[in-house]
Amino acid sequence: MSIFPNFKVVATTLRNAKTATLNDWGAVLYAHGKFYEAPLRENLEIYDRVGGGDSFASG
Repeated sequence: MSIFPNFKVVATTLRNAKTATLNDWGAVLYAHGKFYEAPLRENLEIYDRVGGGDSFASG
């Protein structure tokens, strides 16, 4: 029996802020017993980080 039996899908971003504008971004997903990892996007120039998590969730 799972500790969290009602969770079918869990996802999160992986962010490494090197500077205020230079970031590494990635994501992981656990869905229906399988683990997935998106390619790591290194050294992205981000001019406005506000809402980054929201845009990830909406995607």
